[in-house]
Amino acid sequence: MDLPTPNGGFGQRNLNAITPETETTCHYFWSHASDVKPITEQTTNTLFRQILTTFHQDWEVFELQQANWDDRPVIDTTQDAGAFAAREIIARIATDHSIAA
Repeated sequence: MDLPTPNGGFGQRNLNAITPETETTCHYFWSHASDVKPITEQTTNTLFRQILTTFHQDWEVFELQQANWDDRPVIDTTQDAGAFAAREIIARIATDHSIAA
């Protein structure tokens, strides 16, 4: 539900779009919009600092997850059925396109 932001309140919208680049790297597109009333320079600076801190904490977790992943074999389970099917489709498309080229 999209309600108007009351005076003295705030609303937030956040986008996290992560796309693979290589087997071990990705592009992380991130955006945040705030509707703060009243808008002041102090509020804007505080929000920026808090969001930047959170972003860097997320970044640290992503790097630790990747380091953990690098040490483990890939084991597909029934919960991975959708991702496994997607990888198979992408591999087939990549193979078909490489033959056509």
